[in-house]
Amino acid sequence: MSLAEIEKLVLKEAESEANKLRTTNKDELEHLAKLSQQKIAELKKQVDHETQLEVEQAKREILVPARQKAKKALLETKQQILSAIYSDIQKEKKLSNAELAKVREESEVATAKLLFLGTRK
Repeated sequence: MSLAEIEKLVLKEAESEANKLRTTNKDELEHLAKLSQQKIAELKKQVDHETQLEVEQAKREILVPARQKAKKALLETKQQILSAIYSDIQKEKKLSNAELAKVREESEVATAKLLFLGTRK
């Protein structure tokens, strides 16, 4: 075998080896790209979930106090209305404070029975 033939054979083998390396590198790059896309999707899903949790927490931090404030205002208004009603009753029937307290207690007990015990049958 001549030197030129040996040289051609070595170049052919080197080219074959280079092609194998290119194919292997290409496959590895495709695999890495696929893994990267999967990791990005996982991270996006995690970030979306965490963001949703933060939004829900922020809603609770705003809504819960607002609801409590609204309930408190409603209860205060109801209390004022009831006090005005009992005051009118006291004036109309000329009741003493003790008598008014007894009427108020009796009506509150009757209301509680109606609300809490009247529904159980």
